[in-house]
Amino acid sequence: SLMFESQMAEEGSMDEPPRSLNSRLFSLADLVRSIFQGALVLGVISAVGYYNTSINNHDSDHNRTLVFIVLSLSNIGLIFADMSGGSYRQLMSLFRRASNWIIVIAVMVCLFLLTQIASVRSLFHFGLLQPHEFISSIGIAFLIFLVINLWNWIVKARGGSSGFVGMAQCKEKRK
Repeated sequence: SLMFESQMAEEGSMDEPPRSLNSRLFSLADLVRSIFQGALVLGVISAVGYYNTSINNHDSDHNRTLVFIVLSLSNIGLIFADMSGGSYRQLMSLFRRASNWIIVIAVMVCLFLLTQIASVRSLFHFGLLQPHEFISSIGIAFLIFLVINLWNWIVKARGGSSGFVGMAQCKEKRK
C-alpha cells in the first residue's frame, strides 16, 4: 500500500467530478484479471511448496519460509505490473522513483533478516534458508512479475484495460 500511496496525484484529478454512486468499483475485466493473477501466484507457490517438501524433503518450517518469501515478493511484483498497466514507459517511471526502490529493498532486507535471526524464525516457525534459496525465491517472484507484466502488455495491445486504473484511464472511460 505504501507504493500506491506514494504515487503523485495526476494533474486535474481534483477537478474531476466524483464517481457516480451507481457505477461499479470493479469491472468484469478487473475481476477476471485479479482471479488470473491470484490463480497464477497460488499455482506457483503450491508448486514451490510441493517441490520443496516432496522432492527436496524439507520440513514444514523450511517450506513455510520459502513460500512466504515467494508470496511476499510476488505481491511486490504484482504491484509493479499492475501499476504499469502493461506500459514499458510507466514501468520505467516506477523504477525511477527512489521511494519504490526504498520499499523494495526494505522488504527484501526484512525478509532476509526473518530467515537469518533465530529468535524471529522461531516466532514465525520459519526454517533457515541458505542464500541460494533466498536468491531462488527472488527469481521465482521475478518470473511471476514477468508473466503478469506480459499479460498486461498483451491486454493493452489488444485495446483492453490492464493493471491499476489511474485517473487518465478513468477519464477515457467517462467519455
